[in-house]
Amino acid sequence: MRRYTLHKDSRLKSQKSISEAFVGGKSIQVYPIRVYFYHLPTTDHAGVKAAFVAPKKNFKKAVDRNRIKRQLREAYRLNQYLLKDEIPDAWQVNVVFLYYIREKLNYTVIEKATQKVLKRLAKEMNVKQ
Repeated sequence: MRRYTLHKDSRLKSQKSISEAFVGGKSIQVYPIRVYFYHLPTTDHAGVKAAFVAPKKNFKKAVDRNRIKRQLREAYRLNQYLLKDEIPDAWQVNVVFLYYIREKLNYTVIEKATQKVLKRLAKEMNVKQ
């Protein structure tokens, strides 16, 4: 049985790791989400770490930013198996989800976009093997 949880250790919190994803990583875009990611081989803690961003430039109110990030986290939490089942065991993958448009969309649109982007990301990871 699948466990649909998003533990604290699977969140990307390091400012250095987040900026590495933006600067040195690749990106995939599916409306309204852009995903920046990079992977590295590791021996100790393999897996996927994710961060979620709603820019202050696009959403001035913190309430709106927090709601969008909450929706992104929930969509990722329910569909993370699409990515985790496909990556090799010895890889650490850091992913940053960026909500790049200026309008607030329905949760179903965000979830479908998250599913598409995770499938494309898994496909990209299989090519890298």
